[in-house]
Amino acid sequence: MRLPVFMLAAMITYTVGVASYVNIAEATSGDRERGVLKRLAGTPLPRWAYHAGHLTTSLLVTIATAMALTLVAALGYCVRIEPGMIPWMLAAIVAGASCFTVLAALVVAFASKQQTVNAITLGTFLPLAFVSDVFVIGADCPPRSASSVMSSRSGTSPTRSSPCWIRRDGRGRGPTSPW
Repeated sequence: MRLPVFMLAAMITYTVGVASYVNIAEATSGDRERGVLKRLAGTPLPRWAYHAGHLTTSLLVTIATAMALTLVAALGYCVRIEPGMIPWMLAAIVAGASCFTVLAALVVAFASKQQTVNAITLGTFLPLAFVSDVFVIGADCPPRSASSVMSSRSGTSPTRSSPCWIRRDGRGRGPTSPW
């Protein structure tokens, strides 16, 4: 698997975790500290609707971020997303967001302060991200990395490191412009 493809999946996974685990736990514990949850208990809004709203918000943020990351990966690093992959990608995002939301609810149930919830969620999520190879340490960068783009501007082979949207066929066989 090419590094840009791996990093696209890793950054989408990181987005799912932050939006569904860290942010939901922080928002729910903050609402509890400010008394919002007690005020909502006196309204006809069911408790599940409050939590479903947080899950929906995290899904929308995650899907919007995944679309932006996919666009950058497709334009800048020639990552191809086949149409058949999209439903599976969305299913993985929904499943991951649901699991992380349940974990966030568990943390909020056991921790009483918002600062404690932040410490617990970040203290558990960041090591999990490093162990799960979300952040690649020591890997070789692809030839279209920022450093090679910078070196191409300083005089070395400009066609080798130019983004795929500048190339004629997307595989690096020549620039579209005549110069």
